[in-house]
Amino acid sequence: APVWQLPAVPRPSFLMVTVPLSLACVSYAKVGDSWGLCETPTQGTANTAPLLGSAYCDAPAVSLNSGVYHGTQSVSMEVPAGTYVTYTLDCTTPTESSTRYRAGEQLTFRENGVLRARAFSENGTLYKSPVVSNTYVIVGDTQTIDAHDSTLPVCFLVTDPENLFNVDYGIYVVGSHYQGKTAATEWTTPANDRKLGANYNQRGREWERPAHWTYTSVGGKDVLFESDLMIRIFGAFSRYQKQRNFALIARKGYGGSTLDYPFFSNRPFESYESLVLRCSAKDAVATKLRDIMILGLIDDAGLDTCTQAYVQTALYLNG
Repeated sequence: APVWQLPAVPRPSFLMVTVPLSLACVSYAKVGDSWGLCETPTQGTANTAPLLGSAYCDAPAVSLNSGVYHGTQSVSMEVPAGTYVTYTLDCTTPTESSTRYRAGEQLTFRENGVLRARAFSENGTLYKSPVVSNTYVIVGDTQTIDAHDSTLPVCFLVTDPENLFNVDYGIYVVGSHYQGKTAATEWTTPANDRKLGANYNQRGREWERPAHWTYTSVGGKDVLFESDLMIRIFGAFSRYQKQRNFALIARKGYGGSTLDYPFFSNRPFESYESLVLRCSAKDAVATKLRDIMILGLIDDAGLDTCTQAYVQTALYLNG
């Protein structure tokens, strides 16, 4: 009987690669014989962009957490080995050319401020670290609207001001996409001039912006949770108010896919994909109590209906 033989098929070769933590807009690529982190995509073609390091720098450690404090505060940072640290005090994202921190230096906060810091590799073998964002509310001898003791949990939301107020891509302003008569830099439009082109009226993931959110205990004393995440404007007609709602959205590559903390004592959940910083919508310029009063009445009545859980908080946006 004939003997059948299959033709020899070359075995595929495999290369096992350990990929570091994935961040948005950063890929792990092979250029020549080397692997590393890269910011420039080359879909369908060979990688040619320079590699920016094989791993990430450690983030600088800051001596003082975000919070509400009485009197002047001094803040220092620990610089990771093999790196230098730059920082900003205007909420912008630190770059290599931002102010360089000197080891042992004390940064003084006499009034409300935001410290943002980032580590960069001294020899270029590591990719820049995540950004550290800390907010300090400084209560003086006289309590003010901007800095006062609170009986509520305190939230701090930090993002590059351009993400809010840039006329082309800022989510809080009328913006350059608007076709009406209101200036692009204004925050809202007249009631008879509300066209959908305003930046704050845009929807979808392309109108999300990166931010850092910190949730603290009553009075801003202890940090309970903090994370990088994405924000977008939330609501319908409330978008036309000068004070607007923010949706907080967990995204892979921007801090994590969930917000893992039991924010609501009357709910059994300990992990959320999104939350809303809600300023009571159309009641934002009045009592700020209407929404939670209605929700509280429904909860107390034991009605078989879905309601939003809530926690009253004080919010500081960019300090």
